[in-house]
Amino acid sequence: MKRPSIGGDESDSKRIKSDEADCPRNPSDTEKIDQAEGTASSTHTQEPKSDLPKLPEGFVSIDALSRGEGIVSVIGIVQESEPILRAARGTRDWKQSLRIGDASTRPGERVRVNLFAKDESHLPNPNIGDILILRGVRDTGYQAASQLVGSSGGYTWHIVCKKPGSSDRKAPWTTPLEPAVVEFCQRLLDWDSEKNETEAVSELLGLEVDKPVLVGRSHTLLDGLQAALDGNGYIDTTVEVLAIHPYETEPNRYTVWATDYTRNPEWESHNSGFNFFDWCPVPFRPYAFRIEFWDDAAVVAPTMKKNGYYNLRNTCVRRDNFGLIEGRQREAKITLLNEDDEYPHLKALVQHTVNASLRQ
Repeated sequence: MKRPSIGGDESDSKRIKSDEADCPRNPSDTEKIDQAEGTASSTHTQEPKSDLPKLPEGFVSIDALSRGEGIVSVIGIVQESEPILRAARGTRDWKQSLRIGDASTRPGERVRVNLFAKDESHLPNPNIGDILILRGVRDTGYQAASQLVGSSGGYTWHIVCKKPGSSDRKAPWTTPLEPAVVEFCQRLLDWDSEKNETEAVSELLGLEVDKPVLVGRSHTLLDGLQAALDGNGYIDTTVEVLAIHPYETEPNRYTVWATDYTRNPEWESHNSGFNFFDWCPVPFRPYAFRIEFWDDAAVVAPTMKKNGYYNLRNTCVRRDNFGLIEGRQREAKITLLNEDDEYPHLKALVQHTVNASLRQ
């Protein structure tokens, strides 16, 4: 079967590096963030959309963040936790990037948190599913992405661990949590556990089961990813792998480029200006989807086959810091398919491949 010639065996040396993708392009912006000061905004007060008790006084629900409104305090569930690295610019403090959500957010609406510290040990480094309490972070944003920033020495944090028996942690300069905050965090952990158990039952039975806030995901073609952004943010999809790029600075992270040979018009212009895309022929760029592989999925990534067919489940669809659509695969819900498998979505992909070959 004829396919476009794609050179997909290069490392990420020609792609935008992790810090460059996550931080503002202007070198002075990081320094400005580190010096950011402000006052708490009263415009953020909003209760979560769930059966949870009212947020403790002084805290903001994540869906109420409006960017640029000053200094806020939030309580969120850690969804992604990146390795601690030196910031690439500015004061070159230690930096950790996280993504958190709460009962007010749907998947894909989680907010990025960039935390800075002079001492590496002063960063929280939480596990996925832990509760992170932040006070004194700046409600800001970059292009289309929401963002919270904690400047070195200018914020406090607590971690309430998800794992039973684990010790909760806090920044060295932080006072103990108030009883109302402790109670709220326990209720939030219970809510998150119930949500995850319900989703597991739904996956096992192949049925849609009522969930506390979130809704189910569906099989999606890549030309319809914009609808996933408006929905629950998670999809199942069937793709052919074009290229697998390891990160030089992060051994447990990979970028996988994939296609189902459906054309996404948004990529027509957006996928043309990035130097990490120079391995892909220009006419094929509107067909190529970038997926970041983390955690359990990163164990599978180096074993994947170029031009192999795969079913990906529970893939998060979101916009990156440049406003571009990307995928995030954290769980190892990845199945290698054979071309002759009796699987309707694979048959459709193979037909799309044939049609693309005929257009060459």
